[in-house]
Amino acid sequence: MKKQNQLLSLLGLVILLLTSCQSTQLTNIWSEKVETPKVYQKFAVICMLKDPSMRNIMEEEITAAFNRNGLTAIKGNMIIPESKDVTKEMVQVAMQNAKIEAVVVLRPMGVEKNVYVDTYYSYGWYGYWGGYYPTSVSTSKNYKISNEVYDQKDQLIWSAQSNSCDPTSVQEVAQSIATEMLLSLQSCGWVKLSKNDQNQ
Repeated sequence: MKKQNQLLSLLGLVILLLTSCQSTQLTNIWSEKVETPKVYQKFAVICMLKDPSMRNIMEEEITAAFNRNGLTAIKGNMIIPESKDVTKEMVQVAMQNAKIEAVVVLRPMGVEKNVYVDTYYSYGWYGYWGGYYPTSVSTSKNYKISNEVYDQKDQLIWSAQSNSCDPTSVQEVAQSIATEMLLSLQSCGWVKLSKNDQNQ
C-alpha cells in the first residue's frame, strides 16, 4: 500500500510538470493562405506598451533577433514619434520613407495566474475512507501577448498569441517571442532566415 501511494504521488508530480507552462509558446497561429507567399526582408517592430522603457527594450530585443537572422528590422520608436497626435496617414508615410516592407505589432493581452496542486492518495483508516490529499501547491504567471504582422497595405498576413510563463525579465520575453515568431514566419514562407543564426 505504501509503495502504491508513492507511485500515485510520483504520477501526480509528473502530471504537474506536464501541465505547468514552459518558457514561451505560440498558440492560435494564423497565416494568410496564398499560393506563393511574398518573402519579406525589411520590418518595423512596434510594441504597444504604455511604458516607454519597456517598449524600447521589447523593440530592441526583437529587432536585434531579426537582424541576427539575416533580416533588417527597425524599432518603431525610431520611425514613429512619441505623440498622441500621430495619425494613420503619418505612420504610413513614415513607413514608406523608411522603405519598410512589413510591420510587426505586439499588443499585451493580460496576465493569467495558474495554480498547480500535487496530491497523493491515502486509504485512510484501514482503507475505509480513502482520498487524495495535497502535498504541494505552486503558482505561475502566464503573460499573454498578441503578435501580428502586416504588409505595406496594412493587410494582416500572420498572427499568433504568445504565452510566456514566469519570465525573469522583459528581455527574456522579447527574445523568446522573437525566436518562436521567426521560426513560424519561416515555416509559413514569409521570411528566409540565415541558416547559421536562425536558432539563436
